[in-house]
Amino acid sequence: RLWAVILIAAAFVASVVVYVLIRKGIIRGVMGTSLAGAIAHNIGQVLMACVVLHSPQLLITYLPFLIGIGAAVGCLTGVVTERVLKALKIHSEFRTQNS
Repeated sequence: RLWAVILIAAAFVASVVVYVLIRKGIIRGVMGTSLAGAIAHNIGQVLMACVVLHSPQLLITYLPFLIGIGAAVGCLTGVVTERVLKALKIHSEFRTQNS
C-alpha cells in the first residue's frame, strides 16, 4: 500500500508542476491542459518507480507506452471537458480567465 501512495504522490506532484506552468501561460486551452496533465502524471509515476525499484530500464520499457496512453486519455478528457463546458455555456468564460 505504501508503494501505491508513493506512486500516486509522485504523479500528483508532476501534474501540479505542469498545471503551475500552464497557469504561467506556457500551454493554453482545455485540450493542452488535459494532455499535459495526463502525460506528466504517467512520467511522474514511472520516474518514482525507477527510483524506488532502482530500475532505470523502466524508462525504456514502460515510459513510451504510458506516454502514448496518457496522450490518448488526455485528449479524450480534453474533448469531453470542452463539450461539457460548451454545453454549460461556460467555455468562453474559462478561456477568458486562463488567457
